Amino acid sequence: MVKLKGKLTGLQEKTFEKEGKKHLYWIMTLGEFFPINVTVWDADLLKEIQIDDWLSVEYEVKGNFKNALKIEKTEADTKKAFNGVNTEPVIIEEQVEDDFKEYEGGYSGGVTDFNKAFIVNIKGKKFVRFNGLLDKAHEKGFKTFEITQMSVSTDGKSAWCLGYVEMKDGLKVYMTGSANPETLGTHLRGYAVEMAGTRCFARALRNALNVDFVSVEEMK
Repeated sequence: MVKLKGKLTGLQEKTFEKEGKKHLYWIMTLGEFFPINVTVWDADLLKEIQIDDWLSVEYEVKGNFKNALKIEKTEADTKKAFNGVNTEPVIIEEQVEDDFKEYEGGYSGGVTDFNKAFIVNIKGKKFVRFNGLLDKAHEKGFKTFEITQMSVSTDGKSAWCLGYVEMKDGLKVYMTGSANPETLGTHLRGYAVEMAGTRCFARALRNALNVDFVSVEEMK
């Protein structure tokens, strides 16, 4: 599940046909220059909602859809702009990783048999290096990774992205990644875009492989 906060800049009514009957759904757009589209299947979620309203939206990813679960009006907030020149930013308020798994196949059991060179022990806890995740993914049948959305602050110090990992057996896992001065070490603060992408990739790989260890790159 992901919770967004942003200004409603578009709402399109769509139809699809199933078993000879037409059904309605809506594509809701938050933000302008770097918009995020969310699919709404329940008309009741759109009651009293208008263009230019600021909304708090909870959604889950299923296949290629971001399906709205809850929509509420909220106060405008432009203090955390991730969208560069966009004056109506889309803010990621919360994310729960487990809900991003989409199984079309997949593996049974978690992966723990990493080469020792890829495991780092920090204060008694095990962490896996990103290259260890990638190495194991190729072993298990890695197909592709793609960033589908990227937002960057005007000063370049904060970045957020959404992307997915796809395995050869059809498993596709969507995940987000973010980076800002509060979550980056001093030596990495000039690389928010790169670190957001790396964290997104690492989280998606961890979920695809069912890895319990957090990656080193996700740490500050």
